[in-house]
Amino acid sequence: MKFTVVTNDAIQNTSASSDNTPDWDKINAEKRERELAAIALMETADEAQSLSGVISGYIDLGIQERGEYEEEYNAADPKHIDKLTKGSFVEDRYNGKLKKKVPTICTPAKPAKAFVLSVDFPDYMQDFGGEIGLRPYRMYMGGQFFVKNPDSAEGKKMPIIQNQMYMVENTNNTAEKWALPVNSIAAKMCVAAGLADEHGLVQKEKITELLGKALQFEVRVWDKPAKQGDNTYFTESIKFVGKLPKGMPVPVLDEKYIFGVNMTTANNPDMVKQVRAIAKNTMKLATNFKDSVLEKELQEAKASYSVKPPVSTSDKSSTPTSTNVTPTKVTPPKTVTEPNLEHEFDDQIPF
Repeated sequence: MKFTVVTNDAIQNTSASSDNTPDWDKINAEKRERELAAIALMETADEAQSLSGVISGYIDLGIQERGEYEEEYNAADPKHIDKLTKGSFVEDRYNGKLKKKVPTICTPAKPAKAFVLSVDFPDYMQDFGGEIGLRPYRMYMGGQFFVKNPDSAEGKKMPIIQNQMYMVENTNNTAEKWALPVNSIAAKMCVAAGLADEHGLVQKEKITELLGKALQFEVRVWDKPAKQGDNTYFTESIKFVGKLPKGMPVPVLDEKYIFGVNMTTANNPDMVKQVRAIAKNTMKLATNFKDSVLEKELQEAKASYSVKPPVSTSDKSSTPTSTNVTPTKVTPPKTVTEPNLEHEFDDQIPF
């Protein structure tokens, strides 16, 4: 399946609204069933494992504000002197390596187009029953943290993508050529997938070619103990490792699982429905999300979405079958959620 990433956005005005009131008790119970099935399926509850995965999705997060780039200040460094004439400033900030505050040159980063990638694991098929059926286990890269929901007047929180990828280029490389920053995860993934040019550099247009590429990841899916008490909460962790080791079988992902959405151009409705709540929450913070094409499409998808009961059975196999296999029994632990969270209608999306 061919999906083209839009690298330059043009804001378009659209609007829509819907009024669904889902059964949250039912949704939360079903969500917990899926969590326990996922823990049993992935077999990483005790420790992280190195697994082969396939890049399955590209989700445009819109134009996002970024933090400051920090570097220990050197008054004799010509680059630092030049930066001070272009908006950078110096102040004492804590340095994690030195374990103390040191003079730090801080350079505000301009807002940039952000995105997140999803990874499917074809060797780990989970059966959701009904129309969904067997699907490869899917994870989003970037981790998560909690921020105030801008749509909530009560100060409730929502999870967002913690480490977003950015579609920016610079010339800070040996060839002095415009390309993705060489130390960025996106560039490293493209290099490992064989998408770099003769200088080992990657242009942003190559990001779309990551879809369907197999790479190596460090993965863990488990119930993480809370900092206090005996409670736990479901946690997913995925880190890019590199290209597949020599001689390792290359997982193949059926093209029907590959998807992508852009912020300002029309998208396939079936692909829009696959976007998880954590990505939608992150989009809320984008400067070009309001009245965008994607906002309207997400609202339409929300209005048409019907909650279907999942089947907590799984089959660790790269070949889907019609037979449901009961997963390893997991005793439900006590669970805890982040305090004062805003419910998301799309929390029940299992993939």
